[in-house]
Amino acid sequence: LNANVDLIRGEEKSNKKEFYIKDLEQYLKTNALALAKATINSVQELLHKGYVNIYLSNVSDQMRGFLQSYDLTTVYKPDFFYFFNINSSFNKSDGFVKKEVEILNEAGQVVLATDERKLNISNLQPGKYTISLRYALDVPKSYQDEMLALEQKYGITMTDRERHILALQPKNNYPEQPIRWRETKEVIYLPPQTQVLGVEGDAFQIQPFHSDFSEGVAYQSRITQNQTTNAVRVKIQLF
Repeated sequence: LNANVDLIRGEEKSNKKEFYIKDLEQYLKTNALALAKATINSVQELLHKGYVNIYLSNVSDQMRGFLQSYDLTTVYKPDFFYFFNINSSFNKSDGFVKKEVEILNEAGQVVLATDERKLNISNLQPGKYTISLRYALDVPKSYQDEMLALEQKYGITMTDRERHILALQPKNNYPEQPIRWRETKEVIYLPPQTQVLGVEGDAFQIQPFHSDFSEGVAYQSRITQNQTTNAVRVKIQLF
């Protein structure tokens, strides 16, 4: 919005923020109660889904218990798999990506599944498993129409960069690299008694790693077209 204010007004001025800050203040005033309720209702989800992580090396037992109960610690539990992903396409596509994780046994049967960032594996027996991860990008037409309607409302034309930031189209700022609509960097933390056997599917920059408290693997997965599902399979052995 800040980049297009001059286009909207038809002239260049320094007070760009003043152009829309009044409307923003009115919106916040009108919707204060609804916004407060939404914030309160989101706190538990943010905590339990692991969107916030804190590491403190020297705290009281009471504080440590609090951190662990809300998954706010980066010292991971040995009976969990953790799946963290970063949007490396630097746009607003996060809300349009559905991620699903399934654990398959050697017979190809699904034994565990989740759409969250951690999975309790305390009942898994030692053996070979496949972690199946799917990333489905679906930017709905209703969202695209709403964004394009703003162009007409203000009489402006968004640049390719702005369309990409709003997840309306794929782009890459570096011509020598492939375009991307959504690019995910996934980091999977597994218990120390796990061996990563291989990674297959729509993945690149695959990097197994070892830490003091876990085994793991990192990779990237790129989507170049809307309404596309990428699939990645991580082969592991649990001892």
